[in-house]
Amino acid sequence: MNNIIVVSICEKSIGEKNIIGYEFRFSGTFDGQRINKINVYSDVGFRLGEQYILNLSICNVELSCLNAKLLYSKELKKYL
Repeated sequence: MNNIIVVSICEKSIGEKNIIGYEFRFSGTFDGQRINKINVYSDVGFRLGEQYILNLSICNVELSCLNAKLLYSKELKKYL
């Protein structure tokens, strides 16, 4: 399994059966495939609109969407 570290903003909550996940903004490539978003599946809750550092375990890539399980996350604080 591949692990990656990403800095991204949580855009929306998604739910599939008993699994809760979140969609994160992303624009780039992974393993030669174009990626437009990352779906992160986890027991941990995220706040929408906030930016996070995510350590992820890659599950698969489908239709320009990277699906991953959360290993670790840290919310980035905003300083004014």
